[in-house]
Amino acid sequence: MELTANTPFLRPAVPPAAVAGAAAWLATPLPAGSRLPAWSIEHLLLLFPLVAAPLALAVVAALRHEAGAATSGSLELARRLQPIAAALLVLSFVSPTGRGAGALALPWLGVAVASAGSGVSDAVRRRSALPAALVAAPLFLAVGAVWLVLARLGAGPRSYSPAMVSLAAAHFHFVGFATQVLAAATQRRLAASPRLRALCRAASAAALAGLPLLAAGKALALPFARIAGVGAVAVALLALSVTTTSVARAARRASTRALLVASAVSGAAAVGLAAGYGAGELAGREWIGLGTMTAAHGALMALGFTVCGLVAHLRLLRAP
Repeated sequence: MELTANTPFLRPAVPPAAVAGAAAWLATPLPAGSRLPAWSIEHLLLLFPLVAAPLALAVVAALRHEAGAATSGSLELARRLQPIAAALLVLSFVSPTGRGAGALALPWLGVAVASAGSGVSDAVRRRSALPAALVAAPLFLAVGAVWLVLARLGAGPRSYSPAMVSLAAAHFHFVGFATQVLAAATQRRLAASPRLRALCRAASAAALAGLPLLAAGKALALPFARIAGVGAVAVALLALSVTTTSVARAARRASTRALLVASAVSGAAAVGLAAGYGAGELAGREWIGLGTMTAAHGALMALGFTVCGLVAHLRLLRAP
């Protein structure tokens, strides 16, 4: 099914909700030492509902339409509710952690559950036209939203610090949901290259297995599971960087190529940074401070890998 600039959900390429969300995100950070300092875990996590979510949901809707899948009412509901839930999340993040902040985060959980409804429906009906990544992606979003609500409540497993709960939320949103959406969009552009298409599917499978392994390893104190999860996620990001670079080479517009290259380089750089931090931990040396690591790795994954990649694929869905 051919998509053009006249397709309703593709005009304009960047949804107005994402533009408004970007302005809100830039205006949201508070001075260091406050509840939401710039480039903190929480500040970077807030980028997802404000900016990445409207982009990703638009990509998912377009890919479903192209695959000939039936319109998902739950997905459309999620898209309509996203701006409201994101605005309430801003209030949640600038409020003290507790029941009030948790209540303000609940509408985002509703958006995630509505989105997950489309994934569950697709899995039950076994819609072979849709890549597995599109079926799995909304489920990751729902899990991430649960972690986000726990973070705003100040709750979570006893073995998790508050920072770890926020990190879990960030990982399920960006590494879980966004990676699967980007993998599905990238796979669509690789029809002429069976090997790269298979590599893209492998990236999706590695991310699908890696994140649950990483979460289980942390929650149950299982070093092997944690190492396996980190390795699988690293392989997924590197494989997706390779396939994204191939898509960039075929893109006609220089601006789209630049966005795709930025996404690919950011994903690979995030893996390298995490590997350097992990090596420092094993050596008993702090080569990279935790604050620097969080800000740099988070910015690479959120802004470079996710946002640049999603904007590029929205542009490709309008015109190669």
